[in-house]
Amino acid sequence: MALSVLQRACDRFRSELSSDDVVLITSTHKFDEVKVAIRQVEQQLAARQELRNFDRLAPFLDAIETYSKALEVACNGTPYLPWIWAPIKLIIQAVHESVHALDKILVAYGSIASSMPRLSRFAESFPNDTQFQQLIAFLFEDIIEFHRRAYALIRMPGDYLSP
Repeated sequence: MALSVLQRACDRFRSELSSDDVVLITSTHKFDEVKVAIRQVEQQLAARQELRNFDRLAPFLDAIETYSKALEVACNGTPYLPWIWAPIKLIIQAVHESVHALDKILVAYGSIASSMPRLSRFAESFPNDTQFQQLIAFLFEDIIEFHRRAYALIRMPGDYLSP
């Protein structure tokens, strides 16, 4: 059941992506690749003296990493886990030229992290529990939906994220 929830969310998001962006997401195999991409964006912003507070993203990334471990068993051999974290890389790379848009995205991810239930202890204690995996799948479905909506917003003609 957890897989069907993730599959539905991924299919809906995939249907709205450009083919290049699908490749970017599906070619991001490890969570560390997202962290590297974020550091690269930070370095580019530092070179332009436009650093942003990327620490706001840390609680979200930590939660995603922890909760992903609870689904690794259920998702073994499927392409769904990267759809949870790879869009972060895609969205941040897409908006990093506009510091105002980047700030809005960072605030949004920070807000999501503060709203996420504190399930990390359970993720470590019950990694093979199917009911817990189902709960995490529903949580990730909502996160993928946020990615989908953020992607739609940044791809709209015009500058909808400007002040």
